[in-house]
Amino acid sequence: MLTGGGNMDIDTLRGQIPALRNVIYMNWGWSGAKPQPVLDAIARQMAFEARESPTAPHVLAQQKDIEAQGAAAFAGLLGASPEEVALTQCTTEGINIALNGLRLQRGERIVTCNLEHPSILVPCYHLRHTAGVDVEVVQLDTRDRPADVLAKFEAALRTPTRLVALSHVAYCTGLRLPLREICDAAHRAGALVLVDGVQAFGQMPVDVHALDCDFYAVGGQKWLLGPDGVGAVYIRRELVERVLPTTIGPHAALEYDARGRFVPDTSHVRKFEVSTTNIPLWAGMVAAARLVQDIGVGAIHERINLLARRLRGSLARVPGLVFTSPADPADGCGLVAFAVEGVPPKDITEGIWQRVRAVGRSVTFPPATRLAVHAFNTEDEVDWAAQAVYEAAASTTSAKD
Repeated sequence: MLTGGGNMDIDTLRGQIPALRNVIYMNWGWSGAKPQPVLDAIARQMAFEARESPTAPHVLAQQKDIEAQGAAAFAGLLGASPEEVALTQCTTEGINIALNGLRLQRGERIVTCNLEHPSILVPCYHLRHTAGVDVEVVQLDTRDRPADVLAKFEAALRTPTRLVALSHVAYCTGLRLPLREICDAAHRAGALVLVDGVQAFGQMPVDVHALDCDFYAVGGQKWLLGPDGVGAVYIRRELVERVLPTTIGPHAALEYDARGRFVPDTSHVRKFEVSTTNIPLWAGMVAAARLVQDIGVGAIHERINLLARRLRGSLARVPGLVFTSPADPADGCGLVAFAVEGVPPKDITEGIWQRVRAVGRSVTFPPATRLAVHAFNTEDEVDWAAQAVYEAAASTTSAKD
C-alpha cells in the first residue's frame, strides 16, 4: 500500500477516482482520471460564483487568490518561483509562448527530434514555413541509450543553433531523455532549451533549476490528475524580458491610457497571460496539486516504476512482442510501449478494451500500443491487462491463419 506525507493510501485514493470503479485505466499519459476532490472543487467554485455573482468584490478577490494558488502550486512542483511561471491553458500554449516569443529569424536554427509530440514538431515546422527558420530533426532509435541520445544531440549542435526543443519524456516510447546533459551541451553551444515536460510532470520529481533548462511547459491534466484546460510555462527569470508576448492582453501593459500612452511590461511573467481564465478549473487544479503533494511525487514515482517493471515482465511473455520503450527500464517510466509482430497496434488497443475494459492508446511513430500506469493502478490490473494483450495478439494471429 502506498502512503505519502499525509493520511492517504492507494485504496482510499482509488475510492475517490470514479473511473477506476468501471475501467482499468492505463492512459494517464493522455489525460488522468479525475479524483472526486478535484471534481468537487470545480463544482464548488462554479456554485459559489453562480450564487454570489461572478464579479462581486469578494468573488473577484477570491478568484485572484485561486490564480495565485495555481501559480504557486505549479511553481512548487517545478522547483521554480511563482515569478518564473506563467499560467496557460495547456502545454502547447506554453511551448508556443517560448517558441514564438523568441522571434527567431530566417536562417536561425532549431534542433528537435523524431520522437516529439506534434505540439513541438508542428510549431517548429510552422516557423520554418512562415519565418524561414531551419529545423533539424535528430533521428533517435528506440534502442538508443541516454549516452547515444546525448551524442546525437551533441553532433547536431556542432552547427550554430538558437534553440533546442525536446521533451523530458518521449510520449510515444516513454524514453527519459538525458535532459540535464543536453541542456549543458546546448548552453555550451550558445543555444537555449525549450522542454515539453508534461509527461514527466506529476509522474516524477522535476526541478527546472537543477535541470538548467530555459523553458519548461506543462499541463495539469495528465499525471497530476487535474482538469483539462490548465497549464503553465516556466521561463528562466533572466529570459523573461527577452521573450516577447505574441498574444497581447492587458497584462502586457505596465501603463496605458485612452489618449495613446503605452508603457509595455517587459519584466513580469504575467505579460504572457491574456485575460479571462476559467477559475473553477483552476480551483480543481489547486485541489489536484494538493492531493499529489500530500502523497508525495517521490512516492508516486517509486510505485509507478514498480508497476511499470511488473507490466514489462508480464508482457515479455507474449509471443512476438517487441518493446519500443527503452530496453533498460531504468531509462523509461510509467509509459510502456510495445508492438506485436504481424498485429496492428490498434487491434491490441481495441482488444484489451473488449476483454477487460483496459484503456490504453495507440501511437503512430514508432507504431505501438502504449499503456501508461500510474501509482493508483494495482498489481492485479497490470496482470489482467498483460493477459488481455496475450489473448488479443493470439486472437488476431489465429484469425489470419
